[in-house]
Amino acid sequence: MIFTNKIYIHLTFVWVLFLLPSGKNAQVIKPTKELILIAEYNIQVPEPSGLSLGKNSESLWTVSDTPDNCVYQMDLKGNIINKLNYFGDDFEGIEYDSIKNVLWVAEERKHEIIELSITGKKLSRRKINFKGKRNKGFEGISLCNSNFYIANEKQPVKLLKLDSNFSIVSTFDIKGIKDISGICCDNTKNRIWGISDESKLIFCFDENLGITEKHELLFDKMEGLAIDFKQNLVYLVNDSRNKLYVYKFGEYKD
Repeated sequence: MIFTNKIYIHLTFVWVLFLLPSGKNAQVIKPTKELILIAEYNIQVPEPSGLSLGKNSESLWTVSDTPDNCVYQMDLKGNIINKLNYFGDDFEGIEYDSIKNVLWVAEERKHEIIELSITGKKLSRRKINFKGKRNKGFEGISLCNSNFYIANEKQPVKLLKLDSNFSIVSTFDIKGIKDISGICCDNTKNRIWGISDESKLIFCFDENLGITEKHELLFDKMEGLAIDFKQNLVYLVNDSRNKLYVYKFGEYKD
């Protein structure tokens, strides 16, 4: 009887070890938080794709998809404040850089990043050395501390980590997600939040743990994500509905 108990305890210990995360990119999915819709607004930006909070989180920047291919600044209710006089090729992602007070825009098919002044002047253009499909390319861009992160939409679904010289230093396979349509960064925790159009969810990615959280959404075609972590507010744009959605995180569900 004592021998049997020892075997049972040993097997239980092994099973617990098997369930624990180990190694890089281990999947540690927490219980899903409640994502509460608090507002939705119609917007006049045609097919918005990409989203970023502006200076002091007082506005939002977004880009429109083909054929408009423009950069817009909106207030937090989706009203257009400004439209920049710069036209791109296939805009899909945008990031406001509060340190330099500039915008970084991702071109999907060209695999390029364009640096723009907030008045719309082109400051630089960077070609990223990544081999992917032109029509399933760069969908999101985010600046996290001293690194840029770029989301490749699909085939493959990847996050690219770039150094200050725009060279790729790491790539991460995002498993269990059909595509990535937008990203933003939590600088305090050094984690990337992403949104998936086809999977209809928001996820949180840690370089060492992989996906740590998932939050389901009601709609597809969510193409841009920005999170105000201080105010606990999540902003999403939907390109087929031409809407801005505002959510907040609730408590963890059982």
